[in-house]
Amino acid sequence: MRLNLVSLSLLIVVFFIAGCNSKELARLQSENDSLRSELSSRYNVLTGLKDVRSLLDSIDKNRNSLRTHLSEGTSFEDFSTRLKDINEFVKMSEEKIILIQNALKNSKHESGAYLMLVDALKGEVQIRVDEIIKLEEEVGKYKAENKGLKRTKLAPNKKRETYKEALELYKRSLSLGKKEAKADIANLEKKVK
Repeated sequence: MRLNLVSLSLLIVVFFIAGCNSKELARLQSENDSLRSELSSRYNVLTGLKDVRSLLDSIDKNRNSLRTHLSEGTSFEDFSTRLKDINEFVKMSEEKIILIQNALKNSKHESGAYLMLVDALKGEVQIRVDEIIKLEEEVGKYKAENKGLKRTKLAPNKKRETYKEALELYKRSLSLGKKEAKADIANLEKKVK
């Protein structure tokens, strides 16, 4: 009987230890899964941040190229196409930032540093948007100047001065005895007025 009691006690202790280990093992497994999920989430956030940085670089590169082509002279169609591409990059950047923010808000662990990075990226996107707006205004100004150039008659003052010179020469020739100059003088006097 004593052997049965010891065996039973030993058996109870073994089951108790096994029960504790399985509870601990389940807790550790759950914690491990949670950490893996968080690690995956952080990796996705970092990948998204890298993508946004790449899009911002593309915006800068295209904007600088567009500004250079604008100063050298470019067609309005080419400008419009490039500007649409830049605006598409801005839109994609904003969408990625929103996705990153949502992922960080759903995160269970501390994400303050990442949120600060996202806010900084949002600020950079806004800077790019402001620069694009300035570029569009600059193009509008160039376009208005070009319309003015098309409507302006080329060198009206120069033309008038040339007629005056011709008039003086015909008057001189008339004074020297050339009678045919009289008809040309009358035509030139009309044009000079």
